[in-house]
Amino acid sequence: MTSYLVDAILLVALVLSSYRLAVIHRDIKRFRRHQNGYERALSKTSEALVDVGRAIQAINVEGVATVNALSLKIEEGYTLLAELEKCLARKEAHISALTLDEKGGRSV
Repeated sequence: MTSYLVDAILLVALVLSSYRLAVIHRDIKRFRRHQNGYERALSKTSEALVDVGRAIQAINVEGVATVNALSLKIEEGYTLLAELEKCLARKEAHISALTLDEKGGRSV
């Protein structure tokens, strides 16, 4: 009688273990399916990040070229400004000379 009780307990334990093993097996299959999806998502994310890196490099190169061109234009602007200031100073000097000549009675 005791062996039947032990056999029954072992049989119940075997059935519960088998059931739990089946549940774990199902979960592992589900995780594998999700893992494939995660791998694809990570692969696409990696490709997107590489593209972003390339875009940043291109923007950086274009930005440097733009800054260099802008720097040249600023230098040209300073040169033109200096020339305009010289012209203005000459004109002011000429006007001053004309004004002095008119007051002094001399004609130019």
